[in-house]
Amino acid sequence: MRKNPVPVFCWFITSLFCLAAGADEKNGLFDNWSVSGYANLVGSVRNGKPTAIELDDLSIFVSGNISAWLNPFLEAEAYSMPLWKEARGAMFDRGNLVIERLYNDFEFNDSNTLRIGKFLAPINHWNIVHAAPLVWTSNRPVSSRYAAANYATGLSARHVFDLMSGHALELYWQPQDEFSPKTLDSHPRHYDSVVGGRWIPHEDLDGYYGIAAQRAAVKDSDETRTTL
Repeated sequence: MRKNPVPVFCWFITSLFCLAAGADEKNGLFDNWSVSGYANLVGSVRNGKPTAIELDDLSIFVSGNISAWLNPFLEAEAYSMPLWKEARGAMFDRGNLVIERLYNDFEFNDSNTLRIGKFLAPINHWNIVHAAPLVWTSNRPVSSRYAAANYATGLSARHVFDLMSGHALELYWQPQDEFSPKTLDSHPRHYDSVVGGRWIPHEDLDGYYGIAAQRAAVKDSDETRTTL
């Protein structure tokens, strides 16, 4: 019988926040680390179906800024976790756990960064800055969510030509399967290999424009998807 990992994940999140809350009394133990997170509850009342409450998303973010060569980042998420259903009462027996991002940034200088691990693929601006449910107007467009690989597990190189305008070039490569992918019932497909890039002539608080391209091989299929 497969054990549900979600309760352990919830305990882990609670422990991290307790440690972070007491960091000021630990002689700067967490000075170079940041811990944050959020939870998204969803209620449903449908015709002919029982009323239900579900924990749609419970996320934890852990980031460190140790040196130019050690800048780890972790985003872990528990999702689709039923909490209560009419006629059944409280529930806490199902759920999914995924590592959304896990990488380290090697900062050679202000202009050049190498990222190794699992990260968001820069297929467009909104895949990088999406913030649902924190910001309702910043969701992934349907065209990017279903047409291309939203994540890549491998290498990403970024060169900034101009820090003031945000002019930059990004190239990334996933040689094999994605690490810790979401289940196929919540994500349309998985990818074996991914290669892509993004050129950003301008990006700041006033506006953004750029162009991105990606070529991805669909897992367990002869299909290859190219997006621009």
